Amino acid sequence: MVNLNEVIATILSDLALARVQADIESIKIAETYANDPLLKNLSIPRMRLRSVSISLPVAIDKVDERKIAESKKPISRNELLQVTQNSFENTISKRKLSMSRNDSDKIKKSLGRKIILVEKELPWIMNDAVTLSNVISNEVGNKLEDVRVAEGKKLTSVELRETIDEIKLDLKRGISNLRRPPNLEVSVNTGELKNMSPKETLAGFNLTIDEDGMEWSTWESNSGVVKKQLVPE
Repeated sequence: MVNLNEVIATILSDLALARVQADIESIKIAETYANDPLLKNLSIPRMRLRSVSISLPVAIDKVDERKIAESKKPISRNELLQVTQNSFENTISKRKLSMSRNDSDKIKKSLGRKIILVEKELPWIMNDAVTLSNVISNEVGNKLEDVRVAEGKKLTSVELRETIDEIKLDLKRGISNLRRPPNLEVSVNTGELKNMSPKETLAGFNLTIDEDGMEWSTWESNSGVVKKQLVPE
């Protein structure tokens, strides 16, 4: 038995490696075309995996019902506050933004008030990692901008956006880890599927995987520092 998430991750990883191998072969073909008097006038073939459909039969062995119940519990205010403060501190440290303890405490208190407000007025998003991270990271961005302006160290729009995005990503990861659903233990071996006893639950998954790409973007900040970032192509 293996975890279902490991099976799907392996499939996605293998498809990504297949795309890498295809690109390497495309480069070799491009070099061949460039050195041939006739081929150099033709377009260079390049394979793209626009969409891949996979049918995956599995047998579900067991599910921990206690963990299912635990994963459905609403995230508490204190849990969310702790994760939010950790994300804020991690990002400030990672981006090397100087800030007094007083200003840092002000932002943390503001986050506490925001979380109380969200819990009171928008309780249905308390287990939604994406929505929560968007709402809270924007609040961090607003307060951070106020603090930096007051200190005479205003962030550029790019720096502010990068900081908010980093907090959002770290926060989304932290919130998701608070209520992780239990792993499904499954069997995908054809021989095992044929001999399964009635206690196992047979199921089938139809996966449609769409390819998306990223590329490196390079720019120079106001301070003259050259930065690189992966962005959607």
